[in-house]
Amino acid sequence: ILGIGSLLSGDDGVGPHFVRRLLWRYAFPPSVLVEDIGTPGPGLLYAMEDLDLVVFVDALRAGRPGCLHRMGADAFEAHSGIRLGPHDAGLRDAVALSALAEGGPTEVVLWGVVTERVSPGTQLSPVVEAAMPTLEAAVLGELRRWRLPAPHLSVHYRRFQKSPKLVPLPR
Repeated sequence: ILGIGSLLSGDDGVGPHFVRRLLWRYAFPPSVLVEDIGTPGPGLLYAMEDLDLVVFVDALRAGRPGCLHRMGADAFEAHSGIRLGPHDAGLRDAVALSALAEGGPTEVVLWGVVTERVSPGTQLSPVVEAAMPTLEAAVLGELRRWRLPAPHLSVHYRRFQKSPKLVPLPR
């Protein structure tokens, strides 16, 4: 699971924010790599090297803010004339080249979230933040579809879930 984007550009950072969310909530088995790869440009091809299956999470600019879109490698070719997001060209090229390379992934999937705002700032917009639970379920569904070992809730997240809830003081 590779998150693409810049944490300093609002909704463009949906990929890295999503990776942080997953790593905080879950303990993944060693066979599943979950990584924030930032804005790798030409280095994207190297990020996929020696991976069998890849799920990218990235920002999209086409559609209603907060909507999720799933694309397989074949969809990249079908939409080659349409610019979908800020990292689109590098992502398309890397996916196309990895299909030709030895040791490239056998399947690549992009889960994109349509942005509301891409501007300086480290926070996601409320509409993109609200899409995170659905995105989480979708990406974990890809792991199940590929019959990969399921992640377990992390110790930190379990501890947080068990912590006492704050109760308002009586007036």
